[in-house]
Amino acid sequence: IEHPSSEIPFQIRKNERQAAKNIVCLLASDMIRDDQFIFLDATSTVAHMVPHLTGKKNLKIMTTSAQISLDCIDQLSSAQVYCTGGWMNSFLRGFVGGAARQRIAEFRPDILFFSARSLSLEDGITDVNEEDVLMKQQMLKSCRKAVFLCDHSKFDQSSYRVICGYDAVDALVTDKRPSDQWLHRL
Repeated sequence: IEHPSSEIPFQIRKNERQAAKNIVCLLASDMIRDDQFIFLDATSTVAHMVPHLTGKKNLKIMTTSAQISLDCIDQLSSAQVYCTGGWMNSFLRGFVGGAARQRIAEFRPDILFFSARSLSLEDGITDVNEEDVLMKQQMLKSCRKAVFLCDHSKFDQSSYRVICGYDAVDALVTDKRPSDQWLHRL
């Protein structure tokens, strides 16, 4: 049963709404300049970012995703790739836990690109997995700029774990123009 508070495995999510995710990531990639240090979380949306980085030079990329790190090595020849390490959660397909959060705290990336399950006017950005929420909260503390990536289907949804309010995010990138109510709020 799909619900904003249901946890859906990465292997299923990566194949959902691919066109929308590609649009979001193409737009977001315009925010990246050569020689920047970027952080990519382990979400299926952010996984679509890597092909859009091929024209960028000398990126330093940190990620909580083993797959994204491998994709970066395969597709971005001039990039330096860092993994957080930690406990690999098979459901999320990403590193989590205290060791991963500690590693994140040691760095200050220029830009964080992250996604989550849902966002609502009342609750902000929310998700379902406690460990993943803790990881994203640490990423937000460590980065200089935070960019939330979400396709239109995530608007006006709420999951039960709050990641952050909109004040913690510098930009929101989506594939369709939000409603006037959202534009006013943002």
